Amino acid sequence: MNDKDKSQEQLLQEIAALRREVEAAGARSREAEDLSQSCSRMFGDLFNHLRSGGIIYEVRENGNKFIFLDVNLAAERIEKIKKEDVRGKSLVEVFPQIAECGLLDVFYRVWRTGVPEFCPAVFYQDKRISGWRENFVYKLPTGEIVTIYDDVTERIKTEERLWESEKRFMDVLYAAQDAILLIDGDKFVDCNEATARMLGYPTRAEFLMMHPAKLSPPKQPDGRDSFEKADEMMRLAFEKGFHRFEWIHTRANGENFPVDVCLTPLSLRGKKILHCLWRDLAEGKKAEAELFESNERFQSLLGNVNLGITTIGVDYKIKEVNAALADRFKKPADEFIGKECFREFERRDAVCAHCPGKKAMETGRVAEEEVEVIREDGRALFVRVHAVPLKDKNGVCTGFMEVSEDITRQKRKEKEQETQLRELRVLAETSMNREERILELKKRVKELEKILGEKTL
Repeated sequence: MNDKDKSQEQLLQEIAALRREVEAAGARSREAEDLSQSCSRMFGDLFNHLRSGGIIYEVRENGNKFIFLDVNLAAERIEKIKKEDVRGKSLVEVFPQIAECGLLDVFYRVWRTGVPEFCPAVFYQDKRISGWRENFVYKLPTGEIVTIYDDVTERIKTEERLWESEKRFMDVLYAAQDAILLIDGDKFVDCNEATARMLGYPTRAEFLMMHPAKLSPPKQPDGRDSFEKADEMMRLAFEKGFHRFEWIHTRANGENFPVDVCLTPLSLRGKKILHCLWRDLAEGKKAEAELFESNERFQSLLGNVNLGITTIGVDYKIKEVNAALADRFKKPADEFIGKECFREFERRDAVCAHCPGKKAMETGRVAEEEVEVIREDGRALFVRVHAVPLKDKNGVCTGFMEVSEDITRQKRKEKEQETQLRELRVLAETSMNREERILELKKRVKELEKILGEKTL
C-alpha cells in the first residue's frame, strides 16, 4: 500500500511511531536530529491541516483523566476554542457533558484495549456549544488518545427534516379518505385503510398480501391486457411527471368497478416510487358533480392564470375573482363577492346590453366582447372579455366565467394612430390645395401675359 492509499489516521500513527523510534534511538548525530525535527514538522502540518477536527489527549490517572495536548485548526473552528486556552486542561473541564453522550467510555475503552473505534453521530450540548459529532478514536504507540471527528450537525438536521417530511407524508396517506397506494416497480408496497375498504378487504395488511394480478380483470375495456397496459401507464407517469386515466379494478368479491387513477412519481426513503390515487367512479353522485364543476373551474383557471378571471352566477352576482383581476381594479378580491358584476365593473344599474356572459348563457357557447370598465377611482380601462358558460352534470347552466385581458394600452395606441392618420390626411389635403392654387396662379399669369402682349401689338 502506498502513502496515497492510507487513511489520515494510519499516516498519523506511522509518523508518530517514526518520531518515537527516532527519539528512542537517542542518537546524537545531526542527521538523527534533523530526521526527528522533520517527522515532527510532518506530523504537525498534517494534523493541523486535516479537514476533520483533531484532538490529542494525554492519559493520566490510569485512564480516568484525559488532558489536552494538541488541537488542530478544524477542531478550533468546530468547538470555538483556542489551542493555547485548552492545552493542559482536562477533557471534562472543556466539555463538561462529555460523559452524557458516551464518548468518555469510548476513550477509556480505546486506551485500555488499543482497539480503534468508530463512534456514529452523537449529540453533545453544554452551555457553550451544541451539535452532532461523528468520531474515530484510536491510540498512538506512545499512549496518547487521538480523536478525529466531523461536525455532522447540518447533515443530521437535513436527515431529520427529511424524516419528518416523510412521516407527515405517511401520516396524510394513512389518514386520507381517498384510496392511496405506493407502487415500487410492479408491486404495491403500502396503502391506507381507505384502499382496503374500496377493494373489500378487511385490513390493509390483507390487501397488501394480494398479488396485483387479482386486483384487475385480465383485460381492460379497450381489449388490452391489464398487465401490459399497467406497465404503459406507469411508464407514462414517469415520463410526464403525472398521468391520469380510468381503470377497471376487481373487488375481493369479484365485482369489477371503474376507478379514476392518478399516478405521480416521487422520491421516498431514497427510492423513486409512484404515488397512486384511486377514486371510485361508481360512488357518490354528489361527489361526482362537485368534482366535475371543480375540474371545469380548475381547467379554465389553469389555462388563463395570467388573465383576470371572474366566476359569476345566473343572477349576475360575483362568486369568485382571481388576484389578477383584483389587482387590475386596485381592490381586495373578497370585496367583489356577492355583488352584481354590472355595478362593479361598468357602474351600471342593470345588466349590460353587450354583456358577453349573457350571450354565453343564452347560446351555450363562448362569447367575446371588448368593453370599457370603470374603476372606483374613475379611471377607465378597456378589456377584451371571453365569457365561458358553466354547466352542472345535467347540462343546466349555473352561470359563466369571464376571462378578461387588459387592452387599454392597445386601445390608446390605436387612438394615437387614428389621430396621426387624421393629421396626415389634413396635411395631404393642405398640400394638394396648395398645388392647385399654384397651378391657378400660373394659368392666370399666362392669361395676363397674353393680354399684355396683344395690347402691345
